[in-house]
Amino acid sequence: MSSITTPSHLMNNFDVDIKPLIYQYKKYVHQSENSKTSSLVNICTEAIDLDGMQKEAFISSSRNSSGWRIPTDESLHLRGADAAPQPLAIHNASVQMCLLNQLKKIFAGKKIDGKKIEVTVDTYFNIKGSFYRGDIKSCLKDIVVKFDIDSDIDAVELKQCVFEALTNSPTIRAIRYPMNNTFSIKANGRNISLPDQMRSGLERVGDPLQRIHDFQKLPPLENSGGVILEKKLESTMEPPKPGEIPIGLLPEIDRTVHIRGAGQSLNEHQNEVQTSFYHPLGSVFRYRSDLHAEDISGFDSPSALSYHGAALAFCFMTQFHRYADVHKIHLDALRIVQLTPFDLDIEKHQNLVFDTHIFVDGDFSDEVGTDLVRMAHQVCFLHAALESQNDIHYSITLNDNEVVYQQTLIN
Repeated sequence: MSSITTPSHLMNNFDVDIKPLIYQYKKYVHQSENSKTSSLVNICTEAIDLDGMQKEAFISSSRNSSGWRIPTDESLHLRGADAAPQPLAIHNASVQMCLLNQLKKIFAGKKIDGKKIEVTVDTYFNIKGSFYRGDIKSCLKDIVVKFDIDSDIDAVELKQCVFEALTNSPTIRAIRYPMNNTFSIKANGRNISLPDQMRSGLERVGDPLQRIHDFQKLPPLENSGGVILEKKLESTMEPPKPGEIPIGLLPEIDRTVHIRGAGQSLNEHQNEVQTSFYHPLGSVFRYRSDLHAEDISGFDSPSALSYHGAALAFCFMTQFHRYADVHKIHLDALRIVQLTPFDLDIEKHQNLVFDTHIFVDGDFSDEVGTDLVRMAHQVCFLHAALESQNDIHYSITLNDNEVVYQQTLIN
């Protein structure tokens, strides 16, 4: 699929300097092996609203890791400018990348030559109910993964390798096993108390506004690996007509969203993946990702877990705003700090609590502030996926022969 020229009204609107859509703002600093004492890693995402439906996140995993800026937008029919991938597309990309990484690690450990390693991921989400009644909910309906491998490996060993990749993948584990995620909200500089079951146990998370402003001023660091994110094909969807309610704000909603991603391993460290919205029909974006033994954030391009953190933050912020739009609640300067820890010890297979800290300005009561968090959490597609138990369906093709068809990885 060849690159396209973006119409002037859909150019990168994220900044006036026409920076790359994804760029590095902080370089990785090597640490000695003696400093690595734990299998725990923590992806920190600091995200902020921009104009329209656009948001950007600044992501790192530690003081010494790389730092990456990742953007998001919505499609035209959701009142976006379609200048960057939607949150669910970024999530789909992160799952592809994570599975490619896991399979490459397993092949390397077993000294298996994977001449071709490709993966296709179909994710299906549903949203049903009404923002106006407050009963709207989202869920992950299904996830289907197809592995396409060219190798001298025999089918029995490949099946075991794929099973291990699915079992070891932190992004798949987060989907398979329910998690308990927590929140805090500070409105106009003042804490709003949330119900006990939602409340974060962290008390000293600072407002990221000034840090984000400082990050926004940093010039992109030089990148020798080429373009990390680009649009490959325009959506044919049209924006709402004057006076028409966008589909995401209709009084009654019952719709299924289908995203398909197809990715491949480029070499030992790098992957290239694409995502496209199949329903509703959306644009196609191409991403690069990087696997680095020490830099969990990604050395030459963002890691799978960096993309995953961005997707979760963006999806939650989008639903926070949608609920506010429906109820005509004025919000200003929405920004969040999101902490997504993972235990990479494959023997433990444990999920940890993800923590989201919301900072916002606006004229609303504490009760309304609590409702905003509760409803955004209830409607966020990705929080719904994380907090439910989900089976994984997968197929395997080896040297153009299908050796597994629609197997189910059951919890």
